[in-house]
Amino acid sequence: MKLMRTAVAVLLLALSACAQKNDSPDAVARRFYDFYLSQQMNNGLPTIEQCRQMTPLLSRAMQDAIGKARREQDKFAMEHPGEKPPFVDGDLFTSLFEGATSYQIGKVDTDNSHADVLVVLKYADPKGHDVEWTDRLVLVQENDHWVVEDLEYGGNWDFANHGTLRQSLLSDSTEPAPPAPAPAGKT
Repeated sequence: MKLMRTAVAVLLLALSACAQKNDSPDAVARRFYDFYLSQQMNNGLPTIEQCRQMTPLLSRAMQDAIGKARREQDKFAMEHPGEKPPFVDGDLFTSLFEGATSYQIGKVDTDNSHADVLVVLKYADPKGHDVEWTDRLVLVQENDHWVVEDLEYGGNWDFANHGTLRQSLLSDSTEPAPPAPAPAGKT
């Protein structure tokens, strides 16, 4: 089953790399969340293989933030054997620790080389306590391609991820996290 998910993800990303230049922000957002769901990426940082497969969908800044978080994780594991390093538990790509089981693309605001995509996410709890919320995917154009620059968490419950994905990834570093990009049309 895992091999099948990996094969589907590779196929999706290979097809996306061919079509990405002219794709709209919502199409890139769909590919991002399709990959996320196919890989069940709700256990901390993506694997090195998942990062490689996601590269066409991520901005250089997001790739760098994930790389920096991985280095911090590795450094912590070396310096504190037996202790749990950062970024190993929970979903980093949505507001909910357990992650999402489905998504729907909402409103898309585009302003030249910047786009905000509202994404309605849902976690279908096996016990029937479903959760629904809206996160904001921030896309920018790099080399004439729309790519994911950041993700703003929109969950409003006590233990939700807050802020942005890049802020979370850079939170353990010695450098301050950059501010979240302004919503499209609000600069």
